[in-house]
Amino acid sequence: MAYPSEVLYEPITGATVGVWRVDLPGGSMVLKQIHCGSSGDPRWPTSADPASNYYWRREADLLAPDSALRAALDGVPGGIRPVRCHGVFDRPDDTVALWLEHLTGVYGARWDPDRYGIVAAQLGRTQGALTESALLAAPELSRTWLREHVALHRADGDPLARPGIWEPALAAGLFAPDAPDRMNALWAKLPAWLDRVEALPRTLTHFDFHPGNLFDADGETVVIDWAYAGVGPVGLDPACLALEAVYDHHLAPEVLPELFDLVVDGYATGYRQAGGILDAAAVRQAMIIGVAVKLGWTVPALLEAVAENRATLNGAPLAEGARNWAAAGNLLLNLVEDVDDGEPAPTSQTKRPPAGAAIIEEKP
Repeated sequence: MAYPSEVLYEPITGATVGVWRVDLPGGSMVLKQIHCGSSGDPRWPTSADPASNYYWRREADLLAPDSALRAALDGVPGGIRPVRCHGVFDRPDDTVALWLEHLTGVYGARWDPDRYGIVAAQLGRTQGALTESALLAAPELSRTWLREHVALHRADGDPLARPGIWEPALAAGLFAPDAPDRMNALWAKLPAWLDRVEALPRTLTHFDFHPGNLFDADGETVVIDWAYAGVGPVGLDPACLALEAVYDHHLAPEVLPELFDLVVDGYATGYRQAGGILDAAAVRQAMIIGVAVKLGWTVPALLEAVAENRATLNGAPLAEGARNWAAAGNLLLNLVEDVDDGEPAPTSQTKRPPAGAAIIEEKP
């Protein structure tokens, strides 16, 4: 009999009950248990509706050994692959157990900046190969995850309108005096920018592509936690990866400007190698408006944390967390200065399904 040997993840939000390493006679596996339960945070819901962007079983359905989508992903070149799933089992307590490979390569949270450039190029090749492919019609995928994510993070109205919200952060030197006006201007643009992002070429998008979900495997990059995966814009995943390396306290904030450029260059190169139709400048602009739309809420969240003098910010002591989040927020404000507010012509690209899109039959 096998017993959980190590707790790998304590659930915070979403459908995850827990994640454990389990030692077996032939080696170790990872047990991930999910359910349709409330996380307590309305911004990170779960749903029993298979059509929902937050369908609780999406990861199990996508990674299952008999999933056609999984088989297709395994056949896509580029250097990115999903974590291998050895089985999915429904339990009597209405939870689902996923038995996953135990990854022992270097964890993304411990990568140096150069490894981010490598994964960006790999992701560019993979997402370039999947742009507008027939794979995007797979029923397992979310359809409008980004739009719902934005709505959930704006559900309480305009946090920037709260009286005095900027004063503590400005007094602490986290932002320049002109930051409130610049952020208000950006905040007003984000609804229109969401429309622009959704008009970009579509590809398979992870929507949670941060260092904590990545592992090196002999040069390949293995990606875990596919709960939100769906149809999304080119460039969104890598742009968020760069900023979340600092939001999640994995890299020093001082490296962020160079890191973002490194990730942009790597992704644009890989994307073009796969036949992508956007040039390097268009890829960079897509990444900037995408990350602004998805992570623009973090600046108001930082202001609120500082104004309320909370003990922590995203798991770090407030002083450290505020320093990191302010670095990301300031970079975002600088990046958007280069965005052309003229509407780009929507582009699309049709590709055949990738090789290896056969269905793998699961044996009981």
